[in-house]
Amino acid sequence: MSDVAPDEIEDLVTQLKAYNDAYRRGVPLISDPEYDRLVNRLQTLDPLHPFLSKVEPELFEGKKEIRHPVPMLSIEKAYSREALERFISRVKKEAAEIGIQDIRFSVTPKLDGLAGRDDGEIFASRGNGEVGYEISSAFEKGI
Repeated sequence: MSDVAPDEIEDLVTQLKAYNDAYRRGVPLISDPEYDRLVNRLQTLDPLHPFLSKVEPELFEGKKEIRHPVPMLSIEKAYSREALERFISRVKKEAAEIGIQDIRFSVTPKLDGLAGRDDGEIFASRGNGEVGYEISSAFEKGI
């Protein structure tokens, strides 16, 4: 990162924050692949930048807050078989370190812009990763 102009990183983060805000308001300014390219550029320039590990909060004012038993973090996208295999290897290694041998993965469609946790009684949005919002009624209505 030493040969990268700090202004370039700052400008990139400013752009990404603006695109996030517009996306969360329902008026995306760029496509998902364009956004992903910008995020990948930031990862190249400054892999430890806080923007890359921060979960953006959702806009659910007035809804009941639900604390997640385990933090819900952002997803890491994989664009190749090799990237997916690296992810699986990393999960297996981490699981083995805590004594888990039987690992099963579930693949489900992603509703763009929505992440949640279903505990069998309520459905909660991801929120800021630590605290989400109860959105069970949206799913009862067929979303």
